[in-house]
Amino acid sequence: IENRYGDLVTEGAVPDSANVGYGQRNGHTLFAYPDDELYSTGERAREAYRTVTTDLLTTLEDTQ
Repeated sequence: IENRYGDLVTEGAVPDSANVGYGQRNGHTLFAYPDDELYSTGERAREAYRTVTTDLLTTLEDTQ
């Protein structure tokens, strides 16, 4: 993906967190967790998803 779409792909990876798997098993995403129930990796992953989504939406807006 980076080779083909490197100019569109945001930098950095989303951290792995046990919160993702636990949440999926219970039908939730990271965004459903209250802040005080997230592990530090869950907090970093949630913030990374927000950043990636914001970058994607900005890129899409710029192409219209």
